Amino acid sequence: MGFWKNLPHHFVLTRTYANAQIKLWSSWVLKIMKLRYRVIGQEHLVYQKQRPYLILSNHVSACDIPLILNAIPGTIRMISKKEYFRVPFWGNAMRLSEFVAIDRKDR
Repeated sequence: MGFWKNLPHHFVLTRTYANAQIKLWSSWVLKIMKLRYRVIGQEHLVYQKQRPYLILSNHVSACDIPLILNAIPGTIRMISKKEYFRVPFWGNAMRLSEFVAIDRKDR
């Protein structure tokens, strides 16, 4: 568990903390990439805080994930192939943040 093992025993990863870290990470990635963006049509979105939404992306580039995580308000969790959950640190963070693993071979 690496990083997570070194946290104080009283530390509990809350959804609020995970949301903040996800937004921080996505902002950091966009800043490093020197990527600026603008959301067009956001006035057409009727966002209700406690309601779940399904957001689909055609995943054109490596920028899609940080852009979606940063540009859309609220809690965002993604579906990812299960192999990514084996990546050190990254996999633990995704699991603890409640991302969903799928087995693409199980059709």
